[in-house]
Amino acid sequence: MTSWVSPGVTPLTLERALARLESVFLGSTGPEALLARRDAGWAGEEDKQLARELIDGIIAAQDEDGSWRGALVTTAESLLLLGELVGRRAPKRVEQAARRGVQWLRRLRGGPGRFGAGCTPEQHRLGFCHHWLAGFFRPEPPLAPGEELVLSNGSRYPTGPAAQLAASCLALRACLRWGDHGPDSWLHLDGLRRLLEYEASGDGSLVPLEAFPAILMALVEAHTLAEARGLTAHMLARLVQTQRADGSWPELDAIEILEVLLAAVEAGFGTPAIDAAIRRGAGLLAVTQRENGMWERETAPRRALTGWRVLRHALSSEAAGTRGGSAARQRRSRAQRPKSQDAS
Repeated sequence: MTSWVSPGVTPLTLERALARLESVFLGSTGPEALLARRDAGWAGEEDKQLARELIDGIIAAQDEDGSWRGALVTTAESLLLLGELVGRRAPKRVEQAARRGVQWLRRLRGGPGRFGAGCTPEQHRLGFCHHWLAGFFRPEPPLAPGEELVLSNGSRYPTGPAAQLAASCLALRACLRWGDHGPDSWLHLDGLRRLLEYEASGDGSLVPLEAFPAILMALVEAHTLAEARGLTAHMLARLVQTQRADGSWPELDAIEILEVLLAAVEAGFGTPAIDAAIRRGAGLLAVTQRENGMWERETAPRRALTGWRVLRHALSSEAAGTRGGSAARQRRSRAQRPKSQDAS
């Protein structure tokens, strides 16, 4: 039968895409594969040891100043990955490393080269200057002219406002994950809310399109900010409405958007429209997948993890709506379970 996912894409197509990805992804010892096995409930005792080794490796790579390689992106992504690996209860040694990392990031707040630095009459009128936007981080090291900001999820941002915003949002997420809920963090979140309000008003576009996923991810993960919750839900709905029928988004990276939508569901922003958008995105992934199970020449593990989660989400939705689908899903899951996990 034809699926609701995308014209010509059936649940069997998604099953095969997921199986192809799992055959090259789930059995690895990387952190993304470990997180996937946890998601699926397949993590065994050896994965507990692997998690400890991965955490130790991240901490060992931390520099004396608290950063990782003296770089905002590497430091923020290391802190976020530590948070994923340890879960809710972090050992004292991890807390100490994270605290040092957050302290290093804080030094980049308000520095030159951040989004909102400087002031013009127009920026001041709109509240987009340093008099209004506080708590933002500057990229470190500074980007050279023409250089892109590249994240581990494969997202790329051109030098300028898009890169400044994306870097700042990433640092903010890392700080919030490790308990930095002080005034600067809330001022940063309020600044992001202000940017989205301006965009939602339709008066113009001073906010770079490429940075919208990064802004939404930060606000989604800080969903306790009541003032921004309604606006965040509204902008998520607008994002869903701009999706093409084939599951892609104009001028935006589909996998990055799908990562945001999955986080939105996890944070309680889920709606039938968001579920439908994820399913359409799963269809896109299924028909554009390469023979190696990935989607680009560069096999970024973070993109593989997002793709895996998207395909599973779509199939779970299909199984829930199809009589007998749950049993079929369980049979497929057992068949695809890594042998190393069965042995545990």
